[in-house]
Amino acid sequence: MTVKGIKQADDSQIWVQQDLAVNGPNGGAVLNKENMVDLHSKAPAGTNQVTFNNDLNLPVGAYEATISVHDKISGGITKTTLKFTVEG
Repeated sequence: MTVKGIKQADDSQIWVQQDLAVNGPNGGAVLNKENMVDLHSKAPAGTNQVTFNNDLNLPVGAYEATISVHDKISGGITKTTLKFTVEG
């Protein structure tokens, strides 16, 4: 997932946190993790996007994930929900 529009602080710091919630084939929660990613670092001048990769080991089935990204510099939040299938 790539998130665009990240605000960079005057000292070139970026700080973003990602929360991830996954519901399984029966609709119940499989994972609910705040700050699954906590990226707080200096970045090249002009950086305004970050890319997250989440590696999950899930059994075969249909899932729904809600991903929330918090820009701790700007205070902004973006959220998306997507459906995916793990095939065997």
